[in-house]
Amino acid sequence: MKLSTHTLIYGSAGTLALQIAPERLVAHCGASAAALTDPAAATRAALAAPLGFPPLAKAVTPGDHVAITLEDDVPREAEILATVIETVCQAGVLPCDITVLRTEEAISCDTRAPLALVADEMRAKVTLKTHDPTATKELAYLAATDDAEPIYLSRTVVDADVAIPIGCVRPHDTLEATGVHGGLWPAFASVGCRERFHQVSRRLHREDAAKQKKEADEIAWLLGVSFTVQVLPAGGDEVAAVLAGDPPTVWREGQRLCDKLWRDRPGRRADLVVAALSGGPYQQNWRHVARAVASARRVVNHDGMIALVTQVTERPSSSLLRLASGEPYEAILTQLDQDHGIESEAARELLMAEDTVRVFLLSELPAEHVEELGLAPVEDAADIARLAGRAESVILLSHAQYAAPTV
Repeated sequence: MKLSTHTLIYGSAGTLALQIAPERLVAHCGASAAALTDPAAATRAALAAPLGFPPLAKAVTPGDHVAITLEDDVPREAEILATVIETVCQAGVLPCDITVLRTEEAISCDTRAPLALVADEMRAKVTLKTHDPTATKELAYLAATDDAEPIYLSRTVVDADVAIPIGCVRPHDTLEATGVHGGLWPAFASVGCRERFHQVSRRLHREDAAKQKKEADEIAWLLGVSFTVQVLPAGGDEVAAVLAGDPPTVWREGQRLCDKLWRDRPGRRADLVVAALSGGPYQQNWRHVARAVASARRVVNHDGMIALVTQVTERPSSSLLRLASGEPYEAILTQLDQDHGIESEAARELLMAEDTVRVFLLSELPAEHVEELGLAPVEDAADIARLAGRAESVILLSHAQYAAPTV
């Protein structure tokens, strides 16, 4: 039998070569992502000629207090952020009037230094702040929802003259894709607002994600956010495009590019989906595992198999360990609905996957930790290669945390 070789990249530099008979390979999705050679230059060009908006340098004035919110997991964030700060300062804004705001989740799982590439004379004056959703003094009342629920957000954002969100644009129907303002709301809200948002979102079907996007857009409108910077990932730690300007225009263009880059259309489902989680340590976490599982579930046969290829080292939290309780599916799902951490979504995705398919996990975790989650531990990448060689039909997902395959 004639075999063809296909390579998946996982983690920072891991590679997995799979030999699969051509008639058994249904599709290799996400393999065509092309990265920019100079993300900083692309950012500078996007800020100088934004979509549906004047140049950023004309949108800020000396004396403005500028808040830059940084979504978790933005690839090449230091280059993007340094260019935004440089542009704002060239317009006359003082570095001491700029605050960069990150989430506490980013601090816990991301060792990158976002201000590393900011010029020395500016870096010492720019404020880098971590949002604490439980710190009442750091929150400000913005408005009330239609059902009279108060909206509390980071005081830094509410009090700013100009707020500039930097985020990742994702296909609209993928996990946690809540529009260009998804990295702003509820990421920088109070813990109570976050809990309400996630409780509502869990009651929605995936096709109702537009309701979440609408809420995020309304919050941004109340804040007066009229400019956004969105990064289209190219897989791993790379950037395919940088978009800036009027949020609705950026969203439309972002979705067009997402469809072109990440919307592969295999002709049918497969018995085995091999999903590789690319990128450095900040992407090797359970949040991205959830995204990879959600992508794989879109194209795997009922009673099929999903093989996750990762370098995850993060030990499972209490939400994930609920999968090991041995309780019925509905009971675990109800318990997860009460959880509010990032890993609760990963647990939900794994629970739903395990209900219909068998899930294998290659990671850097001890086998017993993987087994506790109801997953089949894989200790050697060669085992996945053998699994792919035996399967009747296979779909490969490169950069699975970004992929949106659609049958």
